[in-house]
Amino acid sequence: MIVDNGLNQIRDWMCGEGATYPLYIGVGTGTTTETSSDTALESEEYPNGSSRSSTTITSTDYSINFRMDIEDDELNGKTLAEKGLFTASTGGIMYSRQTYPDIEKDSSIVVPTTIKINISSFIP
Repeated sequence: MIVDNGLNQIRDWMCGEGATYPLYIGVGTGTTTETSSDTALESEEYPNGSSRSSTTITSTDYSINFRMDIEDDELNGKTLAEKGLFTASTGGIMYSRQTYPDIEKDSSIVVPTTIKINISSFIP
């Protein structure tokens, strides 16, 4: 879900005002259903110890894909259940938040984490 602050950033960019672009994915253990008024993950965990991971960005017609991997040596023992798209490695503006079925993270798995924004949903 693109949250209110993310929509406001998109609005500002389209109006030629200063907007900050999302470049980081945050993950967490929160399970509360996302709402449009969310401004942060419920319970964020940092793969790099104290910051979010930067993303690889690709685009196709009408969509943008943000991706990062949680490596086999990161966040082991955590039950991951939420992700969000942010403008900074710490703090910043959250563009989107999504909850998902629990992933029990351990050293035997790498977790690919993708957030896809469909621009066609903005076209009236």
